Amino acid sequence: MTETIVLILGLVVAPIAALALLTWGLNGTVWLLDRFAGRREPVARTVRWRAPETGPGGAAESLSR
Repeated sequence: MTETIVLILGLVVAPIAALALLTWGLNGTVWLLDRFAGRREPVARTVRWRAPETGPGGAAESLSR
């Protein structure tokens, strides 16, 4: 029984999740999972990454909040 569940997860769910990540990115995948869970409002905020600011010498400074 457990082997069947692991096989289904490995052969069906994992490729679909990988395709979703490649197609829609992290935010779109989280949104899609929220919709499948029946949530209308997203649980997590949008994930945004910002490159650290660099000083005149090229060294990264601390991020401002």
